[in-house]
Order: sequence, then C-alpha cells, then structure tokens
Amino acid sequence: SNASAKVASALRDYQENSATIVAPADGEITDLALAEGIIVAASSTTSQTSGATIVSAQTVGKVNDPKGQLIATVNLTEIDIINVKANQKATLTLDAYVDKTFTGKVMAVNTSGSVSSGVTSYPVTILLDPVTVEIYPNMAVSVDIITDIATNAITVPFSAVQTLGDQSTVQIMKDGEVANATVEVGISNDSEIVIT
Repeated sequence: SNASAKVASALRDYQENSATIVAPADGEITDLALAEGIIVAASSTTSQTSGATIVSAQTVGKVNDPKGQLIATVNLTEIDIINVKANQKATLTLDAYVDKTFTGKVMAVNTSGSVSSGVTSYPVTILLDPVTVEIYPNMAVSVDIITDIATNAITVPFSAVQTLGDQSTVQIMKDGEVANATVEVGISNDSEIVIT
C-alpha cells in the first residue's frame, strides 16, 4: 500500500513536470510528430576528441509565425562568438534568393557550443524581419552580424596597414613620393580597418 502510494506520487510528479512541451515562440504549430504515449527525449553523445557531451534536442514540430517572421540558426567559430550578443542587427542572404538581402537581429547565443572533428561551433539564433517570399527549413543561409559601427570613418584595406610591435603604418603619396605614415587604427572586419 505504501509502495503503491509512492509509485502513484512519482508518476503524478513525472506527468506534472515532464509532460508539458513549451514552444519557443508564438505561432501555428505544423508538422507535429507527436501522439499520446510517445516518449520525447533529447539524445546525448560524447565527443571522441574532446570528451565533451553533445546534447541534441528532438524536434517535435515546427512553429510558423503568423507575422511572417522566421528564425535562422547559424554556427559561429570561437573567434567570432565572443563578439556576438543578443539584439545585434544582422543581414542575411540565401542561396535560393541570390538577388535579395534579408534583415534581422540576434535572438539568442548558445555559448555551450559543440565539437565536431576537433572544431568547436556555437549556434546563434537570428530572428528575421517579416518576409514575403517562401523560405523553407534547412535552406542555406549566410549571415553578417553587425557587432560594431564606425560612422564618418576613414577605412583602408586590412592589408594596407603594416604593424610592427605596437606601431601601425600605411604608405601614402607625399609630394609625389611614397612615404610611410604612422597611424592609429580602430575597429576592423575581414577586409577593412578604420584609421582613427
């Protein structure tokens, strides 16, 4: 009798705490892959290279935003992830729409990361501004995340700046001759650097 009560209590706790699935956003649920009695569980594997535990969530359905907003997930390297934060603006391009650029903002940054073939990647979720074209799950996307802005700035190609120790120089034309000029540099991207 006491054992039956404990089992019933444990079952009730399990049903109250584990039987609720919460959608990550408002919208209409489609492609629902659930029925009563199906067990929903994340799977975990151990990385052979780092020993880290990688948890993969089970997809049970999709949430369609009635306002036409979509979510894109991209994986960033450890070099890029340290500069990315929620609410930063982003521009996106899709292979399916080469002539269009989409906009959005960073919604979430997963700093746990996962390791594959010795490379660590960090998933970043981006909420797109409303779109009017058909975008389907698993379409290829490229993302530029704006991590810093410099206005009214002078920029030069990154390769034009020579750095030795803590001194940076660029070559300039002075009186028809090429000369070295010492400069102070600011923020940069993959191709350009700001001269402050």
